[in-house]
Amino acid sequence: MLRRVGILSVAKWQAFLGLLSGVFLGVVNAGYYWVYYRTASGFWVLWYLLGTPVLHAVVLFLVSVIGGAVYNSLAGTLGGMVLEFDNPRDEYDSPPQPSEEFFKRPSA
Repeated sequence: MLRRVGILSVAKWQAFLGLLSGVFLGVVNAGYYWVYYRTASGFWVLWYLLGTPVLHAVVLFLVSVIGGAVYNSLAGTLGGMVLEFDNPRDEYDSPPQPSEEFFKRPSA
């Protein structure tokens, strides 16, 4: 059961994902703006390619900080999330032992 999250670590990952999605959306919006209006003014290109990713990263960082704090405060009362992970040791078969012939010295 997940009883607590590291607020800053979750917020950093969410900000990184927001930056990536902002870059993607910025390129799409800049392309749409160029195709639709047939202009590419410097302000809009900078806004879509730099402003959108930064804005997404900042917003997701703040939302994650608030969400993490709310989760940590309510997890004790409501119970945490149940997460299931695979244990690789359960599925791992060790390799077979080498045969006796492997250890014999070759005869010359």
